[in-house]
Parts: sequence; structure tokens; C-alpha cells
Amino acid sequence: MTTSHPPDDDLDLLVRRAQAGDAEAFDRLAARCRDRIYRWALVRIGDADEADDVTQTGLVRLATHLDRYDGRSRFTTWLYRVTANAAGGWFRRGAACAS
Repeated sequence: MTTSHPPDDDLDLLVRRAQAGDAEAFDRLAARCRDRIYRWALVRIGDADEADDVTQTGLVRLATHLDRYDGRSRFTTWLYRVTANAAGGWFRRGAACAS
């Protein structure tokens, strides 16, 4: 019998290693998260090109803010929040350009 693991279990090791400065672990983490970030951005924004931009912003924020992830929530919950903030920035820029 196999035990099912919550989806974040396999990411937790990569997160801890990346937080400790392991560049290879960060690269693997970012690669694993990229599609998830893109899907969230695409649903939120509705435009594939803009979702790509938000995804890049989300990955940059992942790199610059990973040290702030403290494990109190699931990693994917935290990642979603980072992505939502990146998309929120996109919406604010769009609103400013429309004015």
C-alpha cells in the first residue's frame, strides 16, 4: 500500500535546500512551480502574453522572497499569494496606464 502525500511534501525539501543557498535546488523549484504560476496568472488575467509576464515577475519574487517563507502555511499557498501579488501589480499598472 502506498501512502499519498500532500502535493507540497516533495516541494518542501527543495524549498529548504533553496533557502539554504542551494542554486540547483532553487532552479528545480522554480522549474516545478513555473507552470503552476502561469496557470494561476492566466486564470486571473485571461491573456497568455500578460500571464507570461506575471509568471516571470512571480519567479523573480520567488527568488527574492523565498527567505520569507516560514512554513506556517503550505508552500503552494504562499506561492499563490506571491503570484496574486504579482498579478495585482499588473492590474495596478494597467489601471494607471488606462487613466
